[in-house]
Amino acid sequence: FLIGDIVLIKNIKTVLIILLFFCSIIYAKEKKYNEKTYIRNEEEAKAAYSLALFYKERALASKIPTEESIEDLEKAKVILKEVLKYMKQQQNNKRYINNNEINITLAETHEALGEYDESSAIYDKLISENPDDVYLLIKAAERNIFLMGDYGKAKYYLNSAYEIDSFNNDILILLGFIYYSERDFEKAVLYFEKVEPSKGASNNYMQYYNYYYGMSEFYLSRFKKALGRLK
Repeated sequence: FLIGDIVLIKNIKTVLIILLFFCSIIYAKEKKYNEKTYIRNEEEAKAAYSLALFYKERALASKIPTEESIEDLEKAKVILKEVLKYMKQQQNNKRYINNNEINITLAETHEALGEYDESSAIYDKLISENPDDVYLLIKAAERNIFLMGDYGKAKYYLNSAYEIDSFNNDILILLGFIYYSERDFEKAVLYFEKVEPSKGASNNYMQYYNYYYGMSEFYLSRFKKALGRLK
């Protein structure tokens, strides 16, 4: 074969794998769910994960929930669970595979469907297995702050992250925000003043940092400092 023929054959094979897997997923949705996995090897697992990402991103691109976008999210959810079932099988066979990324994608899919408890449960499990993972601790805290409104649980995760990395701007800003929301302005300022602006932060947090830092100073009657932050 020529090189071009080989590449074409590989591409066709990948497409066929995805199509076969999709058919099995439709079958799985119609039948009672069980522990049997419909994925047979790593290549199929990768193809299935790519398909789930496609459905998830297409659904999120619609911006507003529609019948089609909800159906896409449901498809992504079923496929991701199948991929995780395969991964668990590999772990049981003493073959270690890091499935954090897939679990996070599944959690985000639950969130897009408004299934916040399911998403929170996934993060709880991930953190129980990776208690020193700052990235996971921050993501779990964000979900508890902005989706669940559970500041107590968010503080627990952020304090755990703070013990590992006390210079992380995301952690400091989120802790400051929680204490501001609880009207504990002294503690809010305590964390806000530790932020190093030159390092930046995720998700436009620096913009919120200046506002909530300034308002904390305002409520503490430090008007000059507040003006410096709010202008």
